[in-house]
Amino acid sequence: MEDAKKRVRRDVAETPKRARKRAPEATGAGAKVRRGFVLSREASIRLDTHAVGAQRQACEIIEDLIMTHLRRYWLSERGGAGPEDPATAAALE
Repeated sequence: MEDAKKRVRRDVAETPKRARKRAPEATGAGAKVRRGFVLSREASIRLDTHAVGAQRQACEIIEDLIMTHLRRYWLSERGGAGPEDPATAAALE
């Protein structure tokens, strides 16, 4: 009986570990990145209320706010001419 227990324990220890599968890393303009941040209670309530009223997800609203109001700085890709949005180009000049 003890031999069976020892054999089972040894078998478990000898089994190779499987490599964890990772999702391929997305690149480009359409890539999504998971972010976490802290909001005040009032801001969270406003965001949730607006999301329900607009029938959208909170992340979509946050993304629109960022793209609309945070235009001062931008990152160019190598060889890129600059921002495509004329309002952004005018703000940078």
